[in-house]
Amino acid sequence: MRRPFPRRVQNIHPGHLPGFLRYLGLMRCNAFLGQLDDDRVFAHPWIAGQIVALKPLPDLDLGVTDAIAFGGRGNDDYGIGGFFGRATGIDTGNPDGANTNSRVSVYTKLRFPSLRGTELYGEILGEDFYQPFRKKLGVKLPFKSPSYSLGAYIPRLTRDGLTDGRVEWTLLDRNYSTHSDSLYWTNDGVLMGYPLGPGGRVDWGLGRWLSLRYKLESDLYYEFHEPLASARASLTERGAGFRFGRVRLPFKISRLQGAMADFELAAAADYVRHINYLKADSTRVC
Repeated sequence: MRRPFPRRVQNIHPGHLPGFLRYLGLMRCNAFLGQLDDDRVFAHPWIAGQIVALKPLPDLDLGVTDAIAFGGRGNDDYGIGGFFGRATGIDTGNPDGANTNSRVSVYTKLRFPSLRGTELYGEILGEDFYQPFRKKLGVKLPFKSPSYSLGAYIPRLTRDGLTDGRVEWTLLDRNYSTHSDSLYWTNDGVLMGYPLGPGGRVDWGLGRWLSLRYKLESDLYYEFHEPLASARASLTERGAGFRFGRVRLPFKISRLQGAMADFELAAAADYVRHINYLKADSTRVC
């Protein structure tokens, strides 16, 4: 069995970028390189990624991420230079004999300590590369299939600090994760991308601690799924649901020599209209 990410490097202690870029504040970076499974046309493709996180202000975070899937048996028409060009994202090559799939995102998070620690965050993600000036300038811009996420989190919604709340909005492009080859973002049957797929979602949540030991949680969501641009389906799948749960902090079990245990109880229900883009509805309670 292959491990998906056998190699990773990162700087343990944050530092500064050189020159005038040091004004972007403390910087941390992380990079990985590994191989995926063989359950695809191009067996064992490579996956590589990097993230650079910056902190120009005490309450402001900025970051850039990049990930690329490439190679695999029969999809590796490149030399050592082409391999490192793809692994670093500097040169993604062309789809003729060495196709790739890239994702580049920019994110930010802003905290407001005077507003009970409220956090606002957002991310824009571009999948694959749009090349409007390729013939003239050879410029590649990560603005194809843009997707967006915006959210707010309030860790101390009430004065006693025992209630938190959040709201998050996500919109994924209609062409998100659609491929004509086997470079899917999966490994050993597990999806590595956003599980929503093409569509959008709004999610609200509240949580309340009881006796500093138990936490009651509730979630309410609405989402829709659009059919792929290449599909014949014309219906949009829409769904809504809610979830209630209770979580207990880990506790010791004296009869098991102090071993730790915890538990979570949850109940949920949802309703989906035009499930799988068909004229059919579905209700689920669990």
